[in-house]
Amino acid sequence: HVFIYGERGAGKTSLAHAAAFRHESSYSQPVLCACGRQTTFSSIVKDAVEQLLGRSKAATRELTRDLGVAGGIFTAKASVKDIAKPLPDSVDLNSAVALLAEATTRRRGRSIVVIDEFENLASTDERALFAELVKQLADRDVPVALIFCGVGQSVAELLQGHLSARRYLEGVDLPVPPMSFD
Repeated sequence: HVFIYGERGAGKTSLAHAAAFRHESSYSQPVLCACGRQTTFSSIVKDAVEQLLGRSKAATRELTRDLGVAGGIFTAKASVKDIAKPLPDSVDLNSAVALLAEATTRRRGRSIVVIDEFENLASTDERALFAELVKQLADRDVPVALIFCGVGQSVAELLQGHLSARRYLEGVDLPVPPMSFD
């Protein structure tokens, strides 16, 4: 997992996106999530899981198939409804790990999830849940890598959580803007 931090305009999001697209499996796209003042641990996890599963937030789909044999002797009609079960409104730490683990089993290779504007999470308790999530994903060998981006001076300041989670994170402190090509 990677935590990219620094001042506004330093290129954190650009670097995160470049890394995500570079390291995501060629069979899928990385997951891109953004934090706002109303964002919670649950809402980010749910958004990431929906993107990993390729679910639409606006529509469900229904698949109908007709089967038959030439000459009209045998005809069968099958209807398959592929309507996704909604995710729970509130997701705790263990549910988050289980949902991410299940969602990644349907993809090839390690999945990349970018969580941008991390400093916008209003609650320090919400940030601490992400520190615990990082540790649990590593402990349970879930094939997902998180890339966090946030305005701040250090990973500790932004994550504010489980102290042992830091050993699972690679921190990238970007220089004062603008970042040069080098």
